[in-house]
Amino acid sequence: MKPPLLAVSLAAGILAMLVSVGAYHPPAPTVCSADTYDRSEWGDYPKADPRAAPRWTQPADNVLSPTITQDHHVALKDAHTAGGCNWPETKKDQFSSDPANLNPTTKSFNSSKGSRTPDQLIGTAAGIIDTPAEQCAYADQHRAVKGKYALTMTTSERRTVREWLALCQ
Repeated sequence: MKPPLLAVSLAAGILAMLVSVGAYHPPAPTVCSADTYDRSEWGDYPKADPRAAPRWTQPADNVLSPTITQDHHVALKDAHTAGGCNWPETKKDQFSSDPANLNPTTKSFNSSKGSRTPDQLIGTAAGIIDTPAEQCAYADQHRAVKGKYALTMTTSERRTVREWLALCQ
């Protein structure tokens, strides 16, 4: 027998209130080791149009003759370690091909970014995401994708995303 809808709604409301005031801490999602990541479990994704303009590279970045490739904004390996390790294969495939998480980028940006989160960007990627407007947009997409899939963020990652979102005008 199903519980009455009012009781379910009331219980959900009370739980939400307890979480919001810090009186209840839901169990943390399982975070998996990068050692258990297997790219073959994450399905295929659409390739980037080689004529597409790269998402993050601007003329001032001085990237000559860029080769365009598809980048997962939230890398598959990052998604795996942030909770996606527990997903069924169909959800991993959905994540892998979600347009909200895909950007045409230069090969040099994609290689430099790898599976790094915003707080870990180095080299070419850090040099390209270097203006307040780019950091704002990058953090906004990162937060949206991680939120959509209920993926965790490290403390450092969350701090960087907050700092970059504060740059938004």
